[in-house]
Amino acid sequence: MRRRRFFTAALAAVLGGVLALVAVPRPAAADAPVYLELLWIRCQDTSHSGEFGSDEIWVEANGIPAGFFDDFDATERRNFETTGIFHSRQQFTSDNILVDVWERDTPTQGWWPDWDHQGLFLVNRNLVNTGEHEGYAFLDGQYIVRYRVTN
Repeated sequence: MRRRRFFTAALAAVLGGVLALVAVPRPAAADAPVYLELLWIRCQDTSHSGEFGSDEIWVEANGIPAGFFDDFDATERRNFETTGIFHSRQQFTSDNILVDVWERDTPTQGWWPDWDHQGLFLVNRNLVNTGEHEGYAFLDGQYIVRYRVTN
């Protein structure tokens, strides 16, 4: 009688473990490549440090240039485009992509411009096919970046 209970319990444990392995779904993101698509950037308010006037904005996704926007003023919105060195669509190579927003100031001395960091945000691959989202860079100026994650 004890042997029967033991073997029944052991069989149940083995079957439960096998079913748990089979029943665990693979994440959808693991099936296909996942991409960050930067759609547009909006200036809510220009930066307050550095130069007077319009901003010049540089955006990077994982250190890769995604866009440069010259003569950018409050309330303006600009679309990202893939041209030249700028790539508005980036493939995820890990769980997150880091998006950085920078503002260029005219140099007061010399010829090299000063870059002020406006902010950064992380985009996680689990947002795949969940629609459009926004990232915020509000350290000095105020910039909203609209994006989506697709496969």
